[in-house]
Order: sequence, then structure tokens, then C-alpha cells
Amino acid sequence: MSNEATIERGLAAASLLSDPTFQSVIQSLAVECFATFTESKPSDRDGREDTYNLYRGLQAIEAELNARVQAKDEAIISLDAALNDRDQHEVEGPIFIQGNTDQ
Repeated sequence: MSNEATIERGLAAASLLSDPTFQSVIQSLAVECFATFTESKPSDRDGREDTYNLYRGLQAIEAELNARVQAKDEAIISLDAALNDRDQHEVEGPIFIQGNTDQ
């Protein structure tokens, strides 16, 4: 994936993570999972596993979005380093225009 695509994905992920509605939904679902798990009977193994798996899925979504933000940050650092490296290797000194004999 190109740096530009990585940056676009990371910006979209950061936008989603900072969206109050998204955060509210994730938080509400996590609280609901906890409540459902703690109110269930220990003998309800299938229900408890479903609730646990839902909670883990929510965590996986947040982890993936955070990974995309991290990849964006790394791509930006990489691009900045490449630009700085290129700038440092540019030839310095007088510029002579071909055909100019007044040196």
C-alpha cells in the first residue's frame, strides 16, 4: 500500500476514533456487554461466550483503527525523512545558465 493510501486510511480512522457518536456507541456496547455478562448465570456458557466474543470484537475494531492511525503517523515520518534527505543532498553553490559567458 502506498504512503498516500496509508495516510488516507489513517486520517479516516482518526476521524472515526475522535467522533463522539462512535465513541458513545462503542462505550455503550461495552457497558452492555459487561452488564449482560455479570447478570448471566455461570451455567449459561453459550450466552457468556457470545457476550465475551462481542466485547472482544469491539476491542478488535478499536485496535484496528488505532493501528491505522499509527501506520499513518509512521508513513508521515517516513515521507518527512525522505524529503529532508533529498533536501540535504541537493547541490549547493552557484547556478550557471548554459550559454552565459559572463561568469
